Amino acid sequence: MRNKILLILAFVVSSCAPVVVWEEVQSEKDGFRAYAFDLKGMPTGQDWVLYFTQMPNTFDFSSADGLETVQVQGPLYKIYPTESYKSSGHVRVICHCAEIRRLALAPQGAYIRRGGRARQVEMEVRLGYCDDGGGLYEANSRYEDVEVSRFDVIPQIKQLTLSDAAADISSGFSVGTEAGFGCGSWLKDELERIGLYSEDGIRIDFAGMSVDRQGAYAMAFHEDCLEIACSDREGAFSSVATLISILENGPGDSLSLFEVYDYPDMEHRGAMVDVARNFTGKKDLLLLLDELSRFKVNRLHFHFCDDEGWRIEIAELPELTEVGAFHLPDDEPLALLPSYNGIVDGESSSDGFYTEEDFVEILRHAADRGISIIPEIESPGHARAAIVSMRKRGDLRLDDPDDRSVYYSAQAYTDNVMNVASENTYRFMEVVISALERMYDKAGVPFVNLHIGGDEVPAGAWEGSPAVAAFMESEGIGTIRDLKTYFVMRMAKICKDHGLKMSGWQEMPLHINRDLDAELQEVFGFANCWNTVPEWGDDEIPYHLANLGYGVVLSNVCNAYCDLAYTLNRDEPGLNWAGTVNLEKAFALRPYDSYRSARYTVGGARTENTGEGKEPLLRPEMIKGVQTQLFAETVRSFDDVTYMMFPKSLGVFERGWNSYPAFGEEEFYHHFSKFSSIIYGNYMPRWQSFGFACHIGQPGLKIEDGLLYANSQYPSVVIRYTLDGSEPSDKSPIWTEPVPIKGGKVIKAKSYYLARASLTSQISL
Repeated sequence: MRNKILLILAFVVSSCAPVVVWEEVQSEKDGFRAYAFDLKGMPTGQDWVLYFTQMPNTFDFSSADGLETVQVQGPLYKIYPTESYKSSGHVRVICHCAEIRRLALAPQGAYIRRGGRARQVEMEVRLGYCDDGGGLYEANSRYEDVEVSRFDVIPQIKQLTLSDAAADISSGFSVGTEAGFGCGSWLKDELERIGLYSEDGIRIDFAGMSVDRQGAYAMAFHEDCLEIACSDREGAFSSVATLISILENGPGDSLSLFEVYDYPDMEHRGAMVDVARNFTGKKDLLLLLDELSRFKVNRLHFHFCDDEGWRIEIAELPELTEVGAFHLPDDEPLALLPSYNGIVDGESSSDGFYTEEDFVEILRHAADRGISIIPEIESPGHARAAIVSMRKRGDLRLDDPDDRSVYYSAQAYTDNVMNVASENTYRFMEVVISALERMYDKAGVPFVNLHIGGDEVPAGAWEGSPAVAAFMESEGIGTIRDLKTYFVMRMAKICKDHGLKMSGWQEMPLHINRDLDAELQEVFGFANCWNTVPEWGDDEIPYHLANLGYGVVLSNVCNAYCDLAYTLNRDEPGLNWAGTVNLEKAFALRPYDSYRSARYTVGGARTENTGEGKEPLLRPEMIKGVQTQLFAETVRSFDDVTYMMFPKSLGVFERGWNSYPAFGEEEFYHHFSKFSSIIYGNYMPRWQSFGFACHIGQPGLKIEDGLLYANSQYPSVVIRYTLDGSEPSDKSPIWTEPVPIKGGKVIKAKSYYLARASLTSQISL
């Protein structure tokens, strides 16, 4: 089916209502598809500019009828009239780019500036379906119907003994708030939430047994007491997470007597949340922390600044949030321009910040649930929000005003790299670090680890800066790589002086001079290793860095990137630059057999990557943990956050706790089927009960001998279908057995589970 996109932008200017139609045309150029901007009813004057935003792509625009189309900065583009513009009511601009098949990758966020005013333009995007039901049918057919109990929790318990006897728990449980390494308050709150707290209830005693393993806990439920033992604070919080899941998973007034012994295989079980590109407010972030704690996540990697935003108030540098937390429609150097959604109505998900008091509250809330927050100051690249903010301040400028370097970042920016030759950069970092220290101290929470980014400094950065050239000559720095090394080692010293460990993305330790490894490792925390795509040839990086002596947190793009779309469905949010990531791929992560983690190519073909001929893991003790990532280019609301993370992230959280899966490929789908059944049976109802927008797997469709077959990932899902090409609804017929196909050419179906529906699957006859 020919993909066709129609963007209809409705905006009333004076007496005209401009309409812009963006559609594929039958033309190709150098392997790129041709699309046309049809602008109808545009103003007759030359005093207007039409802006739109677009995910990074390679665009080749052709000028037409007195119009120019240029990239302003990053994802923001503009179409504007030249002196030769004479409106006939209809003008056409052709562009060539890589094929766009999904709404998340299409132009959006349009607005018009005219007469000194910027007004949002309503946008409707229509994009044809790709038939994907057939492929899903084959995938869904691999899954089994597996029965689960209330004791099937995630992460799964290592040792569980169940008794034939049971005890009445209708009276609830009691607990002292001082119990269990400070987790008593959280336990009490959770018991109250599920209606099982009573001061006269069964006593939960944290002093009954002993364990001797870091992070471990033991639990024993007797008729009149529930005993919990743990060796440390982490074990205490993990025991609470397990207990609350067990109690919440099963209805009824009785609970089987049981014994549990459990412990984590990895010390770092993390989630990264990007609030820089699109903002998640404090209330929603606290809810997210609540949910992450349920799955024994103990680290939140807090990506609070990037090119598109700075989100934590720094009292000493108010410009960081005055400028860096908001987006203005003005095409000027002292303001952040609209980024991925282009909204300029003052209520955009791209605007907002946390006050210092907000962040203190967030730190305390996380600590009360056993989660440590690791803040990330993106540097020296991905720093445009800070750079633009400090331009306004003037006395702490982070870029060289005479820099003529030509570069293009991964997110299409040309001015997002700090001047690492300037002392301003290090004074700036010192001020921010000191402010963060103050907030951690106020929260009463240890500040242990600072992430400084260090990734994706684009080629060409600094090469046209006179200040950098002079600095390199005076300091005897011969190459740009040596300059990167200088920055990393300066930051290592600053972190050491503040008593902090310093962490970063994989590029940071990869790109320093190897003779400095030992010195850097003295202060190094961990490297997030993300590039694990076998076809790209970099999947050896995690083990290579571990073998060099660096702590590694596996952040595999093939398994752990929640911002990659679940499928290539037209309506699926998220990106697909490294393929798709669904629950199965997350569950397939193997920390100590990482090469086998990528079971599919970027294009989606099944593959077997044994790691033969690649660098083996020689120092397994340096694999410190696993972590999910949610970058927020396509996030527009908290619903998007929960949808992209749940249930996908649970596969990674499972593997952080149980890192040595005791099954081979022949048993994979049996174990995955149980895991999926646990999620649908024990967690999906809970998510829906308090309004989390979680992902429901699409149905698979197949036509054979004139009959329609359908299946789902989870057997309890209800599949509703239509045979006439219309969208299924909760009133459409339920598929229960093969259905004869008569007439129509397009069949559609959705999976329904409780109150939520999946996206639409479609096949054509």
